[in-house]
Amino acid sequence: MKRKYIVWGSLGLIALGYWYLPKLHLADKFAPRIQTELQNALHSKVKFDKVTFNFLTGPGFAVDEVVISDYPEADIEPIAYVSSLEMRVRLLSLLSGHLEFTSLRLVEPSVNLKRSSLGTWNLQPFLSRAMASSATSGQKLNIQVRSGRLNFKLGEQKSVFYITDADVDIEPSTRAAGGLDVVFSGEPARTDRAAQGFGRLTGRGLWKPGAAEPEVEFNVKLQKSSIGEITILMAGRDFGIHGLVAGDARLSGPISNIAIESHAELSDIHRWDMMAGKSEGWPVDLRGVLDLHQQSVKFEIAPPKSGKSPVALKVFIHDFLSTPRWAALLTLHDLAADPLMAVARHMGVGLPPALSLDGKVEGVLGYSTGGGFQGGVQMSEATAMALDQAPMKIPAAQILVSDTRAELKPARFELAEHRHADLEAAVDFETHEVELKVTTPGLGVKDIEVFSKLLGIGSAPVLANCEEGLWRGVLSYDEDWKGDLELTGAVVALPDLADKVELASAAVQVRGSRFTISRMKGKAGKLHFDGDFQWMPKAHRPARFQLHMAEAPAPELDRLLTPVLRRQQGFIARTLRLNRAPVPDWLSERHAEGVLVIDAFQIAGRKLDNLKISTQWDGVKSAFTEIKFLLDEAKGSGTGSADLAYALPQYRLNGLLEGQAIKVGKDLDAQSVGGKFVFQLERGASNLQATEVELVTGRETYTGQGSSTPDGHLQFDLVNGRKILRVNGVLSPFFIEIAPVKSAN
Repeated sequence: MKRKYIVWGSLGLIALGYWYLPKLHLADKFAPRIQTELQNALHSKVKFDKVTFNFLTGPGFAVDEVVISDYPEADIEPIAYVSSLEMRVRLLSLLSGHLEFTSLRLVEPSVNLKRSSLGTWNLQPFLSRAMASSATSGQKLNIQVRSGRLNFKLGEQKSVFYITDADVDIEPSTRAAGGLDVVFSGEPARTDRAAQGFGRLTGRGLWKPGAAEPEVEFNVKLQKSSIGEITILMAGRDFGIHGLVAGDARLSGPISNIAIESHAELSDIHRWDMMAGKSEGWPVDLRGVLDLHQQSVKFEIAPPKSGKSPVALKVFIHDFLSTPRWAALLTLHDLAADPLMAVARHMGVGLPPALSLDGKVEGVLGYSTGGGFQGGVQMSEATAMALDQAPMKIPAAQILVSDTRAELKPARFELAEHRHADLEAAVDFETHEVELKVTTPGLGVKDIEVFSKLLGIGSAPVLANCEEGLWRGVLSYDEDWKGDLELTGAVVALPDLADKVELASAAVQVRGSRFTISRMKGKAGKLHFDGDFQWMPKAHRPARFQLHMAEAPAPELDRLLTPVLRRQQGFIARTLRLNRAPVPDWLSERHAEGVLVIDAFQIAGRKLDNLKISTQWDGVKSAFTEIKFLLDEAKGSGTGSADLAYALPQYRLNGLLEGQAIKVGKDLDAQSVGGKFVFQLERGASNLQATEVELVTGRETYTGQGSSTPDGHLQFDLVNGRKILRVNGVLSPFFIEIAPVKSAN
């Protein structure tokens, strides 16, 4: 019961004090003493506005809008701006003439940590004087910073770096005379970036005076942070390398030679435009030296306790608070190439998923501010393997790096069946521009795709359309493909033809999207040909050709062109007896012109010699601008067209056959035969319409017209006055006979 009264009595006194003490206006009465004692304790000039008395967390006071300046006030900016300064004092000192502070809490301050030309920091004498004053009074002083901003100044120049959301606790240490125990946390940031921190640092340790200069013993921890944000903090730019890093470090020694021992974990390393992959952490042990006077730090990957590490990294940073300059040196020794492939895939390099690479890598790569990347690596006795290709051996390869450009010097790639190629390549890391040059005495047409996929560039023209074959020559890529090649044994599938085209040999010239195939020798089905082909993508008719055949039977040519001439109709179209058939995209987009020459063209049991057809082909319309041939001793000429919009083609021909004695009947010779002819194939039947037919025999000219009957027979008359010549015959197999009709008189 007695204890109960004590508790209630204490609470009553507290409530009474909380209500009554503010009415005594102690804060206003203590304001001059607070200012004096703060200035004595901090050995700095202090100004503030409002003062409030704090009984519950005190006894103590709180002052707002505090400005702490150094003596003399030579600096443009004070040591600190403080939103609120909370002070706790000894209770008995309120009754004496001298206030004794036990803690000072700076809430949301902006602190300027200034380094003089002599290399000392304004914080050193500030803290030393404050702690000395507390030691004299016999009362331990605790200084706290909450949600503060710590700025760094070098002379009158403010550093681009600062610490945001900083929490700091400083108090005299019991471990070293005159030393300070420090606990801190904060987020490093840059003034030239959005107001945000880049990772969070926490730590605790000891700051103590040394024989010649102060010494530190700190344990620091970096919470898991973005690698991209760390590179922005250090270099002011994002290198496109994303991932996570976390670590801890031990710092010890005089401030001009602080030894660093650190352990870090890297994970999920990837390029900015790639999704982070699942990956185990990469542990890294570091060691180095920090010099606060010279603003320099250097560290390296700690070598293993036994053996030699295949990777050595050294980093040097100078003037890290004023104008950061840094450099890194990466040394590779007898490093397996396969782990580098994993790193490359994490970074988004377009490597085929099934591609693997073994071998050893050695070299040195460096980076410096202003100089970019420099160095080179060498790879020896390597083998590259892909799922769909035999292994490629690479006896030796050298890669040089200069600024943002990596260059592969000429290296031999050995493939199966004694094929090989000498490869040169270059990549620009910033523009992503790629250069490639392949020189080979003999390589498969599909082998080039491996190199183009490795570099993430489009397929090479002509070779990409070949299913098999070999090529030799020089092929290069620099924004566009260029090359002069020789093709042998190439096989190409074209939608226009029923059979694949087999090129025994051809010369190929590539200039960007334009290419020329000359000196072609090959066959399609049973037809052998030679000639040239050009692809001019900006021309009205991009495809241009000149083809020559020694002989060609009409049935074989007709069969070969089946995809163009005979397109199947659907069930409904056949049922409704519709002639038109769907037009495939490749046919509607076909625009070509050229010349076809056939030495001997067999058609309907006759042979046309030196047949020459000049054509202009636009989608489903094909015009024959010139037709020439020889039939026995007669010369034929004409024009024509073909309409391919139907399931079966429709032909229109205007022709003339001239000669000394053209055999047109058993006892009838003519000097010329001409006319206009429309030939249609419809639902398996042939139909011929003839108009403006003219036949000259001797001094007589016969004219007329006619057509074929549904059963394929020809029957029409040619008239000269009262004289009539009757034409009889069949369309399939083609046969005609012309005989005079006797007059009825």
